[in-house]
Amino acid sequence: GLNSPLDLPVALQVSSDTYFYRLGAKFFETGAQQPLQDMARTFGFGRRTGIDLPSESPGLLPTVRWKKQAFKDSEFPLDRSWKPGDSINLSVGQGNLLVTPLQMAVSYAGVATGEVPTPVLGRRVLDGSGAALRSFTATQTAKPVAASAASLEPIREGLRLAANESGGTSSAIFAPIPDEFTVAGKTGTAEQVGGEDHSWYVGYAPADAPEVVVSVIIERGGTGADAAAPAVCDSVAAALGFDAS
Repeated sequence: GLNSPLDLPVALQVSSDTYFYRLGAKFFETGAQQPLQDMARTFGFGRRTGIDLPSESPGLLPTVRWKKQAFKDSEFPLDRSWKPGDSINLSVGQGNLLVTPLQMAVSYAGVATGEVPTPVLGRRVLDGSGAALRSFTATQTAKPVAASAASLEPIREGLRLAANESGGTSSAIFAPIPDEFTVAGKTGTAEQVGGEDHSWYVGYAPADAPEVVVSVIIERGGTGADAAAPAVCDSVAAALGFDAS
């Protein structure tokens, strides 16, 4: 077919679900081991990012153990077992997986730099006149991901292709960006039962020397290219100081 055969960079470029379905099926065949979940966890999924804000959600990274517990009261025993479809769904971010926009930003920082940062928001507390009542020392830390630079490079290349080359799912959106600020990123479409899809985009820039990562979800915005990608383009332009029009 048109998208066959594919390697990982091109699969990311054209957003080939079939490529990742096959990967998910292979992950299922590993049996009791869960390499997909183990790797996802090192990129920050299924746990709080540690940002200095209250009530942060850890999201949900479904596992064999989680499914047994979550469906323990089901009248159908098969509901409690991890099936090929669970791994296939997880491979494209569907099924029971729950993530926050901040987790997505942190995970992309991990892809871009090889380290997952702890986000820091608070700097100072000011009174009504603007005088500083208290200052905070930023203690931003980062943990290495469990993936080598050689393993990350095809992902980085795929994200660059998706945002810049012909056939990329967001290449038309980022075409006006100057070469020195090239974005690497990926569209996402979160399906909603009985409603319009949610529009996702996550990207970082400049692709070769990342300074900023942006994660956007626009509820009921359609595909990732429809709404979220243009918002990321504007955000990157504002952050790095160039005109993307």
